[in-house]
Amino acid sequence: MSGAALIEGHCLCGAVTIALDNPAQHIEICQCNMCRRWAGSFYSAQTGESVRISGEDSATIYRSSEWAERAFCAHCGSNLWFRFLPTGGRSFSAGLFDAAAKHAIEKEIFVDERADWCRIEGDHPRQTGAEVIAEAEAGNIYINRNIIGAIVGVQPFGGRGLSGTGPKAGGPLYLSRLVKPDCGSSARSDDPGDTRSLGAMTGLPGPVGERNLYSVRPRGRVLLLPKTAAGLEEQLGLVSATGNIPVLPDEPAMRELFAAVGPELTSGLSWAPSWEKAPDFVHVLIEDNGDDICPVLKAIAAGDGPIPIVQLGGKGVGYVAAWMLEEVVVSIDTTAAGGNASLMALA
Repeated sequence: MSGAALIEGHCLCGAVTIALDNPAQHIEICQCNMCRRWAGSFYSAQTGESVRISGEDSATIYRSSEWAERAFCAHCGSNLWFRFLPTGGRSFSAGLFDAAAKHAIEKEIFVDERADWCRIEGDHPRQTGAEVIAEAEAGNIYINRNIIGAIVGVQPFGGRGLSGTGPKAGGPLYLSRLVKPDCGSSARSDDPGDTRSLGAMTGLPGPVGERNLYSVRPRGRVLLLPKTAAGLEEQLGLVSATGNIPVLPDEPAMRELFAAVGPELTSGLSWAPSWEKAPDFVHVLIEDNGDDICPVLKAIAAGDGPIPIVQLGGKGVGYVAAWMLEEVVVSIDTTAAGGNASLMALA
């Protein structure tokens, strides 16, 4: 049965009214920490093809992050909408609309930040914050609203995993590859830092007036090839700290190592019966025990698709956590100043 072509809602005091044309017949639930503080429990998002708002002058806008703003009624405090600044898209609090009370839940996101007392029944899809971020199709996103020229220093890439016309160096994590490591560095894997910032966007300077937002996210599935229980524990700890997904070859020797490791590090782990034939991973960690790894490298290189990053650790050499993270930039140009010749002359 098709839904209504128009639904109308309003805040508690009625100062702000909202009409949505061709509304979605489902809502999305966000359980992230920011939405819980904003809504008191979770945010229920209702969308539509177009919107008409009356009394918008009664709405107070709060910039909750570099990439989003939230609105509420200045008179009664009702939450009104969430706007994603890079695209300008808005969703509206489903509680404003009586008709939305019958809409099904499409999915529930950031369930890893959900309060224990805020669990929702049902068999709808659920995603953690890392899964939401990994689901994004694009890597570097380029938005030029005036379609004039290109942003100096932030040219568009072809998309995630693709080439393009822009600079290939990436951000600060990539630049660390160009620096000679300290000879006195620790043998243990380096500290990935505060991973609570994974997916959070940080504003960067815009040399021609554009808006640049930088974030870091996990790369995805990581194949682990340990030789000892201690080596597996180190690899699992690094994968967990960077928000990636661990994968182990389904072999008797690996099962034995797995049994020797505490369960707190093995959650989310998956087994690969024949990883050489289906190498659906983006990174490989190999523990060095002196054996020749050339056959392993040849098997990895022979797989279909992009060749994953391979790191060899152990014997006094740690893994580099930064290589297990992907840098993403959202660049928005509203100035039509992309072809600034004076800035290009400085490059």
